[in-house]
Amino acid sequence: MALSLTKKVLLLVAIPVVFELIIVSVLLNLIANVQDARTKSAHARDLGAHLTSLMSIFVRRATLIALRRMLTAEQMTNQEKALANKARDEISMLKALSVNEKTEYEKWNELERIGHHLDEEFTTSQQFDMEEDKLQAAKAIAAANRDFNKMFAMTDELSGIQTTVQKENQEYFEKYDRQLKQVIQLSLLASVLLAGCLTAYFNVSTSRRLKMLMNNTTSMAAGEPPADHVPGVDELAQIDEIYHQMYKDLTVLRQKERAILDNASEIICSLDKDMRLTDINDASNKLWGFPANLLIGKRFLELLADEDKAGVRATLLLAIQNKTDARFETQIIRADGTASETAWSATWSDEQRSLYCVVSDISERKQLERMKQEFASMISHDLRTPLHSVLAAIELVSSDHFTLDDQVRMYMDRAHRNLKFSLSLINQLLEIEKMEAGHVSLELDVTSTKEIVSKAVEAVLDLSKSKEITIIVPSTNYELIGDADRLVQVVINLLGNAIKFSSDRSKIVIGEVQTETYTRLSVNDEGRGIPKDQLAGIFERFQQVNPIDKTEKQGSGLGLAICKSIVEAHKGQIGVTSEPGKGSSFWFEIPRQASESTD
Repeated sequence: MALSLTKKVLLLVAIPVVFELIIVSVLLNLIANVQDARTKSAHARDLGAHLTSLMSIFVRRATLIALRRMLTAEQMTNQEKALANKARDEISMLKALSVNEKTEYEKWNELERIGHHLDEEFTTSQQFDMEEDKLQAAKAIAAANRDFNKMFAMTDELSGIQTTVQKENQEYFEKYDRQLKQVIQLSLLASVLLAGCLTAYFNVSTSRRLKMLMNNTTSMAAGEPPADHVPGVDELAQIDEIYHQMYKDLTVLRQKERAILDNASEIICSLDKDMRLTDINDASNKLWGFPANLLIGKRFLELLADEDKAGVRATLLLAIQNKTDARFETQIIRADGTASETAWSATWSDEQRSLYCVVSDISERKQLERMKQEFASMISHDLRTPLHSVLAAIELVSSDHFTLDDQVRMYMDRAHRNLKFSLSLINQLLEIEKMEAGHVSLELDVTSTKEIVSKAVEAVLDLSKSKEITIIVPSTNYELIGDADRLVQVVINLLGNAIKFSSDRSKIVIGEVQTETYTRLSVNDEGRGIPKDQLAGIFERFQQVNPIDKTEKQGSGLGLAICKSIVEAHKGQIGVTSEPGKGSSFWFEIPRQASESTD
């Protein structure tokens, strides 16, 4: 019969308990028998002692009667009375003790009658005067002598019986002692045999199988399949079956994970604390020309370009030390000797003591950036130079040195405006490209919000007067660290947009706030506002609020993108809140410690 593990444990506990209960019951029974024999032996000793005491009393009374023939002292008479009372007490005690003597009950009753009769005869003999009534005294003494002899005979018989009882009880004691010793010895032997049998049963049914289960667990922890199947149908066998199924599921899962990793377009790898590759997917063969098995165990720094090794090593050591993530770009030397531009994202796992890295090939992106830079240079040289020449020619022809009719001058003015707009657009494009490429350095210095706001307001003053718009500047003044010219440019762009989309004779309010961590400037207008669906992309290139009608003047869509680039170069942030029909509030924040956080 197959038992569960719980039932086996209960069986192992119950069997020794039942066995011990049986042994204790046998021992208690033997002890009860010994106690009964001891009680009988004590009873026999008590009976014998009282018999002896009774005979001693009657002998002493007989002796006193004999002495009274010669002495008539009162003291002797009192001693006889005391012995008489004591004799009666002994007879009462014998009667009480002999109640349980079923087999010799008649003899004990006879002894009681003889004792009472003898006591009466002794008492009667004390009343006779030996000199005057010799015959009556002699008869009484003769009768007492007969009863005395009967009592002696009866006492001898009963004493012999009690002696026999004590001897039998002694044999009982020895017998029960032997039985107790045998039971204890047998119980010890049986306990040892039972413990051995139970141990063997537990070893066969549980311990050996539990060891197999532990070995299977160790194998699974090492990534190996379970070695054995635990036999049986109890909990251990069920757990082992779950382990085998779990290993199958984990194997399938690992195969899926490996397939995903090997088919990933990015390189995924892990490094130990010594910067050695412990695992890498097959993308390394496609992107770098190195099979994965050749890279495992190799020092990662050996793959880098010489000029990048020190910086990358310091970055990774800092990530390990601080248990943080690391982001960096470096060049990997491919198997064919060419360089691959890569972007790394590394995360340190304290539990696994490993760096887990995701590597993206950004060679095409870097090439595109170089092409963009070359294109920007081309625009700067090949477009701006001839456009400036044309603009100078138009300005010369439109000057007072030449006389033009009204229609020609109208066309010349239109050409002049279009050329200036084109040059402005080209300059803005070049500006934003330089900022995003990180080619614009900031000239950081101590400045103030009052200086920035006053310069910006002065630049847009004519434009605001043309629409009779009032610009309200704050009375506060806060110091900050930043590039004053660039920040003035941001405020000018924000004010220009506010004026552009505000109605005539409205107000624009400039706000200032400074906290422990940042300084904020805001431009709040009463214009038409920005729809919610357009707020998300308002700071992207060429993004503009949809015009209300075709007559509304449109810009290049680069002003806010340039503002965002300048603010982010200061490690700050820019944003807008707006409600259609009630105006907009553009704001930007510059960290107060910009000098420490900005390159």
